[in-house]
Amino acid sequence: MLNRLLSSRNFDLRPRPAVSFWCRSFFQLLVAGCLCFFSLLIAGCGGGEDDLPPAALNLVDEDPTGSTLPHTVDSATEFQSAINSLAEGVDQPEVRTTQEGKVDLTVVRVEKSDATGSGQISVTRDSEASAGLPADKSIEQDWYGVVLLPDRTKMSKAYTTDVALERIEAHPLTDDRLRVWVRVANRTNGPMAASIACNFSNAERKTEKTDFVPIKIAKGESIDAYFMSPMTGVTSYTILVR
Repeated sequence: MLNRLLSSRNFDLRPRPAVSFWCRSFFQLLVAGCLCFFSLLIAGCGGGEDDLPPAALNLVDEDPTGSTLPHTVDSATEFQSAINSLAEGVDQPEVRTTQEGKVDLTVVRVEKSDATGSGQISVTRDSEASAGLPADKSIEQDWYGVVLLPDRTKMSKAYTTDVALERIEAHPLTDDRLRVWVRVANRTNGPMAASIACNFSNAERKTEKTDFVPIKIAKGESIDAYFMSPMTGVTSYTILVR
């Protein structure tokens, strides 16, 4: 009776293959689009902690003991001269130009006198800024290209108020050591002389300090310096200026 009733009202109960086909095709396209989106999302999130070198993992991994100076990863360096230290075959990070770093600055290398490696490089802007610095030498090509920024609120401070540490970066190296870059600005009303060094500590709480190196900075100027860690497995460091 129901069939007769529906037939009398001209209802067509036959399946509509065209409609079914388009619904199925739309669903398949929707699923494919979602899979593609999530694949791109996962690819875009690459470069996570699993891709970091050991010297970087020491600084970005959570430390329940609180003995590690926390760091975050930055996509750019503000030290143009650091690009010269990139290891062969690694990706070059972006170079972010700031007001302080838009011109060539003197670059000072600081390490322990018995540490391995060559001396320092120096890109001189004026004779006053470079006075008293060691002779120029080349920098090793040993940097992974990873830029780490220390948590400045948790970083030990041991420097005079005559200077400002405008930028600090930690660069993990291929030998599992660390190169720490700092931009030191003169905050006095005239030229100034100082000495800089860095204390490094590792997970075994072993602490080693670089030598103090004398620097001179003209009024209103800055210099860049980098410190070579004497040991591997660095978990914290303190920059010293006196």
